[in-house]
Amino acid sequence: MKRLTQGALVGVLILAVASWAAAQGTLQVPSGTPQPTVRFGNFIEVGNDILMHIIASSEFVYNTSENFDFERKVRDRVVSRADTDTAPNRGGSDTFWMQSRFGVDFRYQKSTELQLVLQQVTTLDGNTTDDRMNSTNPGGTDVFGRAAVTENKGFFCVFCWLDYKFEGTPLRLRVGYDLWQVDQAGLIGDNDPRLAVFGDFGDFDVMAAAVYQYTSQRIGLTNDNSLIYYTFSAGYNLRPHRFQLDVIYTRDRFAGADLGQPRTTGSGIGFLGQKNDSVLVSSSWSGRAGPVRALVQGMVVLGHAKGANAAGIAQAGLTGVRGPDRDYDIFAGGVVAYGEADLGFVRPFVGLIFQ
Repeated sequence: MKRLTQGALVGVLILAVASWAAAQGTLQVPSGTPQPTVRFGNFIEVGNDILMHIIASSEFVYNTSENFDFERKVRDRVVSRADTDTAPNRGGSDTFWMQSRFGVDFRYQKSTELQLVLQQVTTLDGNTTDDRMNSTNPGGTDVFGRAAVTENKGFFCVFCWLDYKFEGTPLRLRVGYDLWQVDQAGLIGDNDPRLAVFGDFGDFDVMAAAVYQYTSQRIGLTNDNSLIYYTFSAGYNLRPHRFQLDVIYTRDRFAGADLGQPRTTGSGIGFLGQKNDSVLVSSSWSGRAGPVRALVQGMVVLGHAKGANAAGIAQAGLTGVRGPDRDYDIFAGGVVAYGEADLGFVRPFVGLIFQ
């Protein structure tokens, strides 16, 4: 609390100085009169004798390691479970992490200069991209006896992504986390971090992405102990109609990963030994006829799941007719339908969800 109070006072003092400097050189421009912008190197003039330089950078890195010793039967660990610790990013972990900076550099005449730079270095997954100021690592104590640690980042980015268009090609790359969706109904979508490639071929477009839902670094493990899902889409625009096919493959090794006792479930953690491989296939149409807009989407989920092993059943104290390492087939489906009429002053709509 003392550090927070001191930091707040320093921030207030800096802002006060910046406001005073700006007030000394406020540029008086008559209403409606254009004012040219003057640039000095990397600085632009924002007022009389007041120069500003914007500082912004973002780095996204996927780091992976493989333990080949003893036919991958030796359990290995990361050096830290903290999502803001930079040590795991140097190797010995399977992580997707970012380092982002944003700031400004102000100069007033030749006597005063002020620089403010914010930085966030975070291991990314579907949890850490959200505000988790009062949260800790999932799963409780890890299998190596290390307690869960705080996931308070201090500085939090709501969205942080980098988009690059390959000139002269139909391809575009986006890395980071923004508010996205895969299917037309928006059932598969979030601000989870991902690496996505888009292709635009006129009326036909495609997309492929790998999405980090839960990273094994937060439970102290390396290698194959994360939950990653892969999304693929293809769409055809026959305006005002659109037809789209989506495929989502989910590979979950996070829920049943090794942890210490007592095992804390929730936040993606299930029972020891659980595994899940599933594929969701979605086909949809959306279109408009006059003032009426509609959407229909059908989905089916297929796959295989494995239940808890003997140790997982014993640790959880499960009783009844339950056997270890049980195999389960996954089969499910659903339909989404939506209609809306634009009557100008009102838009009545009706929706249906069946699963």
